[in-house]
Amino acid sequence: MYNKMVFHHIPKTAGSSLRRIFFEELFELKQSYWHYSTPIKLEIEVFDFVSLVNLSNLKSLAQNDAAKVREQLKNEISKKEFIGGHFTYPNYVDLLKGLEQEDFSLHVAVIRDPFERLISYWEFCQRKNEHPYKFDGGFEEALESKHRFFTNCTWEQNCYISGKRSFNESLDVLMNKNFLVIELNKLSSLGTTIRQLFKDNSNIKLKPDTNEQSDVVTNEQSNIATNENVNPNKSYLKEYEKFRPLLTDLLEEDQKLFDFLRENDGIFCNKK
Repeated sequence: MYNKMVFHHIPKTAGSSLRRIFFEELFELKQSYWHYSTPIKLEIEVFDFVSLVNLSNLKSLAQNDAAKVREQLKNEISKKEFIGGHFTYPNYVDLLKGLEQEDFSLHVAVIRDPFERLISYWEFCQRKNEHPYKFDGGFEEALESKHRFFTNCTWEQNCYISGKRSFNESLDVLMNKNFLVIELNKLSSLGTTIRQLFKDNSNIKLKPDTNEQSDVVTNEQSNIATNENVNPNKSYLKEYEKFRPLLTDLLEEDQKLFDFLRENDGIFCNKK
């Protein structure tokens, strides 16, 4: 029996579309938190999930005040039926450990072809003038100069599951925790899968099944084509195809994760 669902939103895996599905089509949520919004109102500011994970906002408080805030935070997190955003599974585990709570959540992540995801992410970063991964030169120049985009982003899909670069470490997490991992091109099956997993869950109420879940989220075109996160014209990938061999080694571990998912017909679900 799950007490909540936790969605680990890997960048450039249709997270905005998934948020619409979760909130508008699947769940009757009373208590939810999405990364980048203040999750709870305490006597101190909590700006993002990372600050919750580190509990760094408690360090400057007196012991009695810190204990009080920790208890408030623990109660608030306990009430959340849905938590989602750009944070890893280890982030969430560390948070619960710091709050002395057990994890009875279903964890969900969407995996995308590593090459396509990386190129999509690069395009997104270059459209943002203030993005930290914005690069004045071209893609090849950035790759040759070992720009930090390639250092930090080529292994993110494993990182969101295990906190590590290694597929084997991610596989260990998937095999031993409550995890649903689905390939981006299989998202039309997501609603049915989640309904089956939560149908007997008394803590989270599902909306009536209208069988109208959109399958357009199987690519980045969806109903949010005007969203600045989305480039609806996937033809841009062709421009980068020549770089695929150069990225093989950098993407090796994430590719193993993607191949593992494909071997399981695009959906892996482990219920412990």
